This record gives sequence, structure tokens and C-alpha cells, in this order.
Amino acid sequence: MAPSPRRAPKVVPDKKRPLEIHIISAQRLSKVSYFQRTRAYAVAWIDSQHETKLSTPVDRKGGRNPSWNAILTFYVDMDDLVERHGINAGMTIEIYTKAWVRDKLIGSVRVLIADLVKGMRESKGLCLSFMVIRPSGLRKGLLNLGVRPERLYYDDDIVVYQPPPPPQPGPARG
Repeated sequence: MAPSPRRAPKVVPDKKRPLEIHIISAQRLSKVSYFQRTRAYAVAWIDSQHETKLSTPVDRKGGRNPSWNAILTFYVDMDDLVERHGINAGMTIEIYTKAWVRDKLIGSVRVLIADLVKGMRESKGLCLSFMVIRPSGLRKGLLNLGVRPERLYYDDDIVVYQPPPPPQPGPARG
């Protein structure tokens, strides 16, 4: 019997580092169809990588409060991203609902990469909530995201989050 073929490891260019975004859930989304239940999913991409769009699975049970608990991993060259887009470099997340003919856009969220990096320097992890903006421009609903600092890399071997040194015992007071 022939051995089963193995998947080749994913080759990542030298400067690109993984950026893992944990799309947790959404709350109080708008109802876009009155004839069927909302079956939501999210599609995300980073500014310089429109060809790399990642999506969450469809939540068939949550309705207007979907829960995905999905981790999306992008491979990002931070230097190139900042050079192209400056401080406005970011990620776009669009939330859709499955429909019979064509999926409908519920809303979108824009997340600045600089905000993620800045928050990583001061915390052990981030759980963030963003307002979902409908195609009409109205704000309706929240999107909950998580980012872990050990998953966000800034340079070759430098992790953005450096844990603080342990407290030094002081002189005994008595």
C-alpha cells in the first residue's frame, strides 16, 4: 500500500509574520431579511492584501447575535504595510448573512493595526468591541475581537508585548 501524501508546509516569506485575530462574536446586528433567519459570517482582509480574504464559518443558530469563535491568521509584512498605508494601515471586517440568491451585507468594521500594536505594549491580551456600521452609515451592533500579544510580531525576533519584570523585594519594614 502506498503511503498517503502529506501536505507541504506553508511557505511564508522572510519578512512576513503571523497576525492572529480571534473573531469571537457579534451582538444586536441589524435584521436584513424579514423572510428568513440571520445566518451570519464575517470576511476579513488587511489593506495591502485584498487577494487574501479569510472568513469565519456561518453561524446558523445565533441569529442576530452570532458566535463564531474563529481564529483568522494573516501573514503580514509590517514594514511594507506601514510604508504603503502609513498610520491608517488597517483591517476591514465585513459581516454578511447567507441568503437564497445572494448574500447580503449586514455591516462592516474598520480596525487600525496601529491601535492593536499600541494596545499590545501595555497588556497581556486584548478583547475589543467595535461598532458595526451598516451600508447606510448607521451604527447598529457590536463586533467582539481578541488578539493575543504572543501572536502579534513587529520585527524578526521582537515580540511587541514584553512582560514586565517581576517585582523586586524591598527592604523589610518593621
